[in-house]
Amino acid sequence: MHDGMQARVLVSGVQSEPFSVQMGLKQGCVLAPVLFNIFLLAVAQLSHNALGPDAGMGIRYRLDSSLFNIRRLEAYTKTLTTQVIELQYADDCAIMTHNRESMQRALDVISGIYSSLGLQINTQKTEIFFQSIVPPKEAPQFYTNGDLIKIVNQFKYLGSTLTPTCSLDMEIQTRINLASAAFGRLRTRVLLNNDLKYGTKTAVYLAVCISTLLYASETWAPYKRHIQMLENFHTRHLKRIFGISWEDRVTREELYRRSNTTSIETMLAKRHLCWLGPVIRMPDHRLPRQILHGKLSNGNRSAGGQKKEI
Repeated sequence: MHDGMQARVLVSGVQSEPFSVQMGLKQGCVLAPVLFNIFLLAVAQLSHNALGPDAGMGIRYRLDSSLFNIRRLEAYTKTLTTQVIELQYADDCAIMTHNRESMQRALDVISGIYSSLGLQINTQKTEIFFQSIVPPKEAPQFYTNGDLIKIVNQFKYLGSTLTPTCSLDMEIQTRINLASAAFGRLRTRVLLNNDLKYGTKTAVYLAVCISTLLYASETWAPYKRHIQMLENFHTRHLKRIFGISWEDRVTREELYRRSNTTSIETMLAKRHLCWLGPVIRMPDHRLPRQILHGKLSNGNRSAGGQKKEI
């Protein structure tokens, strides 16, 4: 079905002569997503076979006890292990290793497999990101196809900002900035428009601003200060929508009642539960459930403060 494909290009209302297309999938073809998934599955299986069973990050998990009993993972005879080599979402691929040598080997193997199947890794869109207790004295260099890969101090993966310390500070601030920008774009025509009902404006605010603010919050483990920052954003913008100033002395509870909304803390709890339910109901062989019930096989958190300098 994809053999002998031809295409035309429309330029200034005039179609070009047909030319052959020898790579890629047909645009709009219902089989294209399935064929793409099969292709990526083949790449993943070839990569796992070439890298071996010990590659990637080890996860030790146990499914026969309470989720919140951390000490259950100390019984090595009752725990199971799995290796996470790569995570793929559409055409994004994240490779995980424990050390520099393993990372370079994984890059060489996966790059070679893609090349053998007619694709090539785009080094301009590829970055290396470290999450280490002690940062390296000298930044190591990694190459793929002879090109140097950029090393970054923070990394945006699927819309979320990752930092070396696994802190949510940067992510929370980024979410607030993006939600503020979304509010600003809708401020004049919708959110502060006196011709619209409060119910309509609140619905738009929840659908656009709050969805942006709490994007991927299902996996957050926020501190109290993070929740307070989000609550301040929420109440401040609700007051702007309803024309309430500090002189009116309206409490947060009264503000939520008027707007028919809830606090950010309640929204976060609901999102956590909506995410946990499907994950817990997954079969035992599914990776999300294994990770939820497990922890890294290697590496221990030291006592006291975690930040170190060298």
